Amino acid sequence: MSVLYRNSMKYKLLKRINALPGNVILREDVADLGDRRQVSRALNKLISDEILIKISFGVYAKTKKAEISGKALLDFFPNPILVSASNVMELLF
Repeated sequence: MSVLYRNSMKYKLLKRINALPGNVILREDVADLGDRRQVSRALNKLISDEILIKISFGVYAKTKKAEISGKALLDFFPNPILVSASNVMELLF
């Protein structure tokens, strides 16, 4: 994805998100980048570009493209093929 201006809110947000460890982003993690409305608009743009998925109020997750369908999926498990149903429960709880 290309960003037109390096000083744009979208660019700053992408840079911060890529620097954060893990796949979950809290609004608090990026709130200091600008005005509340600017951050909201940039987050909504990243959601529409399928870079983020909104999980809940103020909670977002990074995505990655599915190899077959090309749709955005949660980038939660390192290798979804190796994760069984019992392992999912252990990882989540």
